[in-house]
Amino acid sequence: EPEDMFIGVAAGIDTFDCVLPTRNGRNGGLYTLRGKIQIPNAEYIDDFSAIDEGCDCPVCTLDENGKPIFYHPLFRDVAVKGMGLKAIWLIEKFKPIAENIIVFFDEPSLSAYGSSAFLGVSSSDVIESLNDVFSMVSSRGALTGVHCCGNTDWSLLMQTDVDIINFDAVDYMESLAIYPEQLSDFLERGGVLAWGAVPNDGRINQETVADSLMRLRKGVSFLEEKGVNRDLLLKRIIVTPACGCAGLKVGEVEKVYEILSSIDKMEFDQVFR
Repeated sequence: EPEDMFIGVAAGIDTFDCVLPTRNGRNGGLYTLRGKIQIPNAEYIDDFSAIDEGCDCPVCTLDENGKPIFYHPLFRDVAVKGMGLKAIWLIEKFKPIAENIIVFFDEPSLSAYGSSAFLGVSSSDVIESLNDVFSMVSSRGALTGVHCCGNTDWSLLMQTDVDIINFDAVDYMESLAIYPEQLSDFLERGGVLAWGAVPNDGRINQETVADSLMRLRKGVSFLEEKGVNRDLLLKRIIVTPACGCAGLKVGEVEKVYEILSSIDKMEFDQVFR
């Protein structure tokens, strides 16, 4: 929790790396000067005031109607274009050392889409904003990807122009199967599904290559049963960790990538026999 930072500072720590804000954020939890609040709660349904009064950050900045700037078309466009420009800057920096570049957008907040945290934000708003950023990336010759390590409305992402969708196949495999038609359309237009099939938490200590392979095989068969073409699933597949590995020990991170490396070195027919 935030108060732990004060204990750390008192102990002489001056650098912190923590996933707590985003992990709470994906479920609508926000840390404010008056304590933690849960945006999805009913009390905030009609509350468009700043999260923290007096704060001048982009999230708390209100337009002339007293609403967050995302609800203002002009300000939203500035925010979206700003993200796209940051992505372009990264692409240009990597071009001298990488032949193929993929820009992934980490969007854990999509897990809260549909809740009161996004009241007033339509699916078309989200799709349009994402596509604006994707087009800026694509114009520079890079591929686009979105990672969401929770449950979300996957059909929304599949309607965008994104090239790769990365999902947590360890804990959220069934949520993807709700959208077989949209997934089929996404794959048929050339989209790639990145399966987060290797655990990124304490379960990695008991995980084996055989476990991850079985998870992939069962997942492909499960989606096939729902009506998704098996050949397309196997043709457009990438295997990744379920999510980031920042919370793991060095030895655990090494094991995650040893499993991925082992799968990569296997013959395709051996993986999906």
